[in-house]
Amino acid sequence: EDLNDPWDCRPYFDDRDLADSLRREAWAKSFNSYIDLQVPADKQAEARAAIASWRRNDKPVELMVKKLTLATWTWIVESHMIYCLTPHPDSLLMWAHYGDKHKGMCLEFDAKFHFGRAYQVNYADKLPVIGPDGAMDGKALIGPFFCTKSSEWHYEDEYRLVLTMIDDGGGKPASLSLQGNYLILPPKVLTAIIAGYEADVGAIRAMVQEHAPGIAVKRAVRRLNEYHLDIVDDSAARYTNGD
Repeated sequence: EDLNDPWDCRPYFDDRDLADSLRREAWAKSFNSYIDLQVPADKQAEARAAIASWRRNDKPVELMVKKLTLATWTWIVESHMIYCLTPHPDSLLMWAHYGDKHKGMCLEFDAKFHFGRAYQVNYADKLPVIGPDGAMDGKALIGPFFCTKSSEWHYEDEYRLVLTMIDDGGGKPASLSLQGNYLILPPKVLTAIIAGYEADVGAIRAMVQEHAPGIAVKRAVRRLNEYHLDIVDDSAARYTNGD
């Protein structure tokens, strides 16, 4: 719910052309497959009877598809966490938008150890529309649900860890290791802290020395003669800048 793009993770199930009986039949087939998997056996006959009425009337199926869209939005917000990554620590726009206008810091990870499950975001000119044929295919829906954004965001070259919150009965997610909204990573995954060009580097050095003395400190250094940031070791930057 804190995403800065109002279309992000807001999939749209196609409720158009439902006056077409073949289109209604396709949605009925899709929902029947859902009933087989998710509805208790003693409730299935009632559910199938309701779906049978769709063959004669487009209004019930239109209402159900709209409910599916809204229920999916709620499910995504309440049951998932998304951690966003990029392979470009020198991106000027990423620092401006997410790095407190170059005054923040960037975390560098060793992607070999933990991020193999990250999905690459797809950038498209059109919002993906989910029709009845793929509406119940969980793997196929990961892309349109979580990993599709407008082409205007392509500069981010984003990857995402999509984490499902599974309640273990005590109100805590069973499949994740979290502290608040923070994902706890295995040792040695965090390899460096990169200080922004305008960051308080002294404060960052002190923080790293106190909490993670084995982690390298790097800095984003502005080139004077072109629009570019160089990511360099802190010691090299200090020698160059005299601080």
